[in-house]
Amino acid sequence: MIRFDVYKNHRGGLSAQGKIGYKGPLRPGGDLPRIKLDLTLDEILVMPPVIKAVDHPYSDLPDQGIQINAYAFEEVFAEKIRALAERERPRDLYDVVCLYQQYGKDVDPDCIARVLRKKCVFKGIDFPTMENLKNRIEHQELEAEWGNMLAHQMAKLPEFDYFWKEIETVMTWLNRN
Repeated sequence: MIRFDVYKNHRGGLSAQGKIGYKGPLRPGGDLPRIKLDLTLDEILVMPPVIKAVDHPYSDLPDQGIQINAYAFEEVFAEKIRALAERERPRDLYDVVCLYQQYGKDVDPDCIARVLRKKCVFKGIDFPTMENLKNRIEHQELEAEWGNMLAHQMAKLPEFDYFWKEIETVMTWLNRN
């Protein structure tokens, strides 16, 4: 199953959203698992792309390997924080906290903040702070939807309160200047 809808986004640029179904070895029958893609032609890229090797542990790997252009890690991190600030979904809160816990000590928060500021200006949203996260209308839904949106993706659902407390640490780290 392949299905895509092409449309003009709210900035007037061209975007597409679609799903690609696939048959894998773990689910031979029933509904096909799907990969969801959101594509846009007018997204801002703040940092230059980096060349990354594709992990391909199979015998048909070309001698020269496989490489792709990818977002710099700092851009991915900033984009996840921007998504949290803009829509406050459980997966964004989960991702931001996990990225911080795993890699925060290895990245420069000033670099993340510079990239994030440019992304926020482009999207027309305020730079995120703990105060504006708390005051968003979507905040009430965030906790209510925590289990609904995440439980099916992990063996043991972590506590919402832990992640909400940890986002304060992330916002302090990000807004330290």
